[in-house]
Amino acid sequence: MNKKDPKYDEISSLLISLLGLSKKVRPEPMELMGVRPGVVFQDGNRLYVLEVVNTASVENLSRLVLFQRLMDKRRNTHFILAAKVMPTSVLKIADKVGVEIVNLPRGISIAQEREAHRAKLTTEKAWRVSSRLLKEKQCSIRHIALKEGLSYGWAHAVVKRMLTRGIALQKGNLVEIADVNALLDAAAWERPLADLRLGTVKSPIKGSYEAAETLTRTAKEWNMPLSFTAYTAASLYVGYGARHDAVYCYVSNRDAYLELKRELGEGRGIEIIYYSADRDVFTQSRIKEGIQVTSPDQTLLDLAGLGYSARDFALEMVKRYASITEDNE
Repeated sequence: MNKKDPKYDEISSLLISLLGLSKKVRPEPMELMGVRPGVVFQDGNRLYVLEVVNTASVENLSRLVLFQRLMDKRRNTHFILAAKVMPTSVLKIADKVGVEIVNLPRGISIAQEREAHRAKLTTEKAWRVSSRLLKEKQCSIRHIALKEGLSYGWAHAVVKRMLTRGIALQKGNLVEIADVNALLDAAAWERPLADLRLGTVKSPIKGSYEAAETLTRTAKEWNMPLSFTAYTAASLYVGYGARHDAVYCYVSNRDAYLELKRELGEGRGIEIIYYSADRDVFTQSRIKEGIQVTSPDQTLLDLAGLGYSARDFALEMVKRYASITEDNE
């Protein structure tokens, strides 16, 4: 819930009353390995971890169960799903996994908050807003809209989602990224790169650079869209150490993947991990040291999509993002 929303205090007060907690209790921030519950109360030695929604779902339960696993088992903790509508299936699962249920009254309004949390930040246009904020550090919504060729209304809606989820912070008319890890978590959750994976081929080429350069040159000769991403592209942008036993590559579709697999053959060399493009990742790609790579914003999104295994690399790229994107205007 958004702590700056007046409804936040209303819902918090209601929950405190329904749970029978001390009136002096206030919601507290908590995060474990990038996972944040909706509300957390500390009352004496007891901890209450809640998800607060209109209609309960298995997804809501899953978030609580994940937090349950991450918590110190020695703490006296209650995991609670609070909702106005409770499907029977959710009630049954909640009982099995040890999640308590609290029924909210019909008059309480949390629809706007829930909608903002569910809206994606990783669509093509939405990610451009995040990318611009990472580049500029701090700027107005109007500036984002002008620079990215978006309508003011669209840019404002995306920023509102980010503010609601604690990813961004607004000071006057200026907005900035407040929690980079939360942004990367959202990207990993919404668009895991594994979902786009077509397959992995052991190539006959032993070096990662040679494999990427050979594929780039071959694809150009064949007039085939192809672009390297993730660790392969990021290492060329920031010069940061990366995996050298694999290269990560977008092709336009499965047919292109099968053709490359057939024509290049297989061996005992570098792994080539192929992905199907779910958006135009080719138009803004560029050549770096003879290798076709995705744009900086696409590369960062794909790194984030690899999850915690690539988090250090993604944070390093964020740190240098302004200088990396200087020639991207």
